[in-house]
Amino acid sequence: MQFLFACRDYRGLAGYVDFKPDGVCVLVGANGSGKSTLLSALEFLKNLFQRTTQSAVALDGGHWGLVNFKATDKPLLLVNLADQQWDLELSPDSFGSYSLYEHIRNGSEELLDLAVSNVSRMSYHGTELTRGEGSFFKLAWDLHQDTAIADLVNFIQNIRTYRHYRLSQLRDHGSRADSGLRLTREGENLFTVLRNWRDQRAFRPSYDFVIESLRAAFPDFFEDFEFYGDAQTVRTKVYLKGIPEAMPVSLIPDGLLVAMLHLAAIGGSPSRSFVAIDDFENYLHPFAIRSLIESIRGIAALRDLCVLIATHSPVVLDEFRTEPERVFVMDFETPNKPIQLNHLRDPEWLSHFSLGDLYSKLEFGARLPRAEASETGDSTMRNGT
Repeated sequence: MQFLFACRDYRGLAGYVDFKPDGVCVLVGANGSGKSTLLSALEFLKNLFQRTTQSAVALDGGHWGLVNFKATDKPLLLVNLADQQWDLELSPDSFGSYSLYEHIRNGSEELLDLAVSNVSRMSYHGTELTRGEGSFFKLAWDLHQDTAIADLVNFIQNIRTYRHYRLSQLRDHGSRADSGLRLTREGENLFTVLRNWRDQRAFRPSYDFVIESLRAAFPDFFEDFEFYGDAQTVRTKVYLKGIPEAMPVSLIPDGLLVAMLHLAAIGGSPSRSFVAIDDFENYLHPFAIRSLIESIRGIAALRDLCVLIATHSPVVLDEFRTEPERVFVMDFETPNKPIQLNHLRDPEWLSHFSLGDLYSKLEFGARLPRAEASETGDSTMRNGT
């Protein structure tokens, strides 16, 4: 599944940023280049749809720094899925509040176009809408359920980004028992989600995906789960190869727990949705990284998912050696970011090298201009432009 996301002057992303991820992709760049900020922008877009404007801003860290310090225009966010498009500008006032300028279209048909922020009423397919504290787009969907924008609405509502898992909370306290079927942003409901998948026929394929993928990634180590707890808490033990007694999760390696979280994040994603994972490689052995990416590719193809992996790992990059078009680079010298690696460097030249080595030697994704970065790299890598 491919979609277009663009933003302008949002936080640390100066100027116009746009990209079209498709399938399983990688996002790389120097520290501070804006990888995590780009993921935040996607999450912010979802919150602007689901919540009031001011609460979305508060969840995003507040109004301070929301507009890039070098901005020459109002912040813009845009998403386009199969010609269904929602774009909006945020207009700040002197009190730290924001008004929305919105535009919705389906192909060539204009469904909603607000050119001024003080519009309080709008006719949408004959229905009069009165603006509340959120977007007209959400109001139009709630009242009309228009099939012309249904795919885009479902896509926005299912955006998920994962950065910092609460490993210590899972180890020490388990997960709160409830009926949840989707991993939260910080993963604290992991054990509850896995148990619920196991016990519900419709979600058993997701549970099996996690089990089978863990066995492939840790072939001499992992065997199975065992869930226990009470009405308030779900905990788990892990069966390891060759050990008859289940091991408490407090004793299992961080890498296994992180792999469980990655797989649950993607295994819980409905068809034609987007999920991003930042610092994917943390705690993971290279073999486990390769195996997990293979498993993720399989389920992404089956469900038509778009999965974006933000990383600094040479091992992750080398898994995309034959697919440089799926590597997006926050490049120092390129005005529009991120840029696909096959547009940044010649694909035929790239095929002769390890992408991980090129990245490690600052041939792409470096903060320094390329001419300076190349001075620290292998001279055999300097001629591929």
